[in-house]
Amino acid sequence: MRPATKRAKSILFSRAVVMALMLLVQILVLLLFIARLSRYFAVLYGGFVLLSVVVAVSLVNARGNPSYKMAWLIPILLLPLFGGVLYLLFGRPRMRYGLAGYLSRRLAADSGSLAQDPSVQERLRETDRDLAAEARVVAAQGWPVWEGTQTRYFPSGEAAFAAMKEALRAAKRSIYLEYYLIGEGKMWGEILGILTEKAAAGVDVRVLYDGFGCILTLPSLYDRALSKRGIRSHRFLRVLPILSGLHNNRDHRKLTVIDGEIAFVGGYNLADEYINAVERFGHWKDAGLEVRGAAVRSFSHMFLSLWGAATEESYRFEGGMPPSEMPGEGFVQPYGSDPFADTSVAASVYLDLIRHAHDYLYISTPYLVIDHTFETALILAAKSGTDVRIFTPHVPDKWYVHSTTRAHYPRLLEAGVRIFEYTPGFLHAKLMVSDDRVAVVGSVNLDYRSLCLLFECGVWVAHSDTVLAVRDDLLRTMEVCEEITPESGILRTGVLARLTRTVLRLFAPLM
Repeated sequence: MRPATKRAKSILFSRAVVMALMLLVQILVLLLFIARLSRYFAVLYGGFVLLSVVVAVSLVNARGNPSYKMAWLIPILLLPLFGGVLYLLFGRPRMRYGLAGYLSRRLAADSGSLAQDPSVQERLRETDRDLAAEARVVAAQGWPVWEGTQTRYFPSGEAAFAAMKEALRAAKRSIYLEYYLIGEGKMWGEILGILTEKAAAGVDVRVLYDGFGCILTLPSLYDRALSKRGIRSHRFLRVLPILSGLHNNRDHRKLTVIDGEIAFVGGYNLADEYINAVERFGHWKDAGLEVRGAAVRSFSHMFLSLWGAATEESYRFEGGMPPSEMPGEGFVQPYGSDPFADTSVAASVYLDLIRHAHDYLYISTPYLVIDHTFETALILAAKSGTDVRIFTPHVPDKWYVHSTTRAHYPRLLEAGVRIFEYTPGFLHAKLMVSDDRVAVVGSVNLDYRSLCLLFECGVWVAHSDTVLAVRDDLLRTMEVCEEITPESGILRTGVLARLTRTVLRLFAPLM
């Protein structure tokens, strides 16, 4: 069989294509069912319209992001026959009750293990009152701020990969990996070889990967293949070919925890494009952080909680290294963000950092798909005299998201925000740094889905050399960026392009 024919056959019978066809069949069956009942059209139409009205009224009065609600209200009102049904199927932001309930109970059960040390909080308050207020908000949601922790910043996926392999080879007790995407190739091949050796040596090796994120990159039932190597593995919320909003809540984290003492977190997944072993959208710019010491307790808890929820296994919380055993620098606060929470931890972290910036605020994000709250916060920061700079990709991975990102440029530029596009390729790093005092590194994008619907993680670091390392990396990045101005060609578009961006911006929360 010729290679082209073999590739075509592989694509035709891939899980993604089969899933799409099965979903299409369900839609056709639904339409056929409605058509067969056409004699009762008046009754059906009235029933669906009533349902849409009830859904719209409930949506208006529900808790949640106003921009997200508005994005759904428009199709519900414009398409009363199907709008309410579509929202009930896909729009509800809450995840499956059982999983949410389990995670809530785990957080409560483990709260003693992650209790905030009041003396650490007091020392942070004496050092920096604004940052202490930020940290207190996140600590109240179960993620304490720590001392006794060392951090190291990696300005690329390649640098993080090299350090991660070294730490994995030295593992003695446990290795936990939690990633949205794992792809077969050089990066995962080398890691898998180390994991196999460690599992054979008696190390507790576990891999949690997202069912949707890996649908095109890993074979079906890959968790079983890993188990044959002695690696405990599980697909998080495997994708089912049914019309359901359950597919909204994915595990988007990028996290490795070793021996409860070392953690790696950042924007990179375990696939070759993240280390530029293959080229997809030009040069791939990413970033990550190594954490050693007391704060790793939070990451151990983060992984084991979701592992227990996904596998329905009970577990013993691994506390990690006591604070006194390692000298640290500054203050470190890891956090996890969950879709069942009333308040998004990730959104709180970003908004507080924006609001408390004084001299400068630098932001790196692959997607700038923000709502009114974030846009207003950035505009007010710039108008107050803060040097606000936002770094985005020049080469997109999704044209519609990139177009929506650019739709936000005019108002931000008008307020004095400076915007830079990374011309060598795709900028995937998720970073914020401000005033040489505080930085955030993690997996969280600046879009509604990442902030409110997905499982995410990040690290807040204050009064540490790591903050300066993040700052310097973005300043170096700026040298290979194109600064966008009101006169830039990308903003001087025709009527159709402007209309497209306006519509995309309106429905941005649904992306």
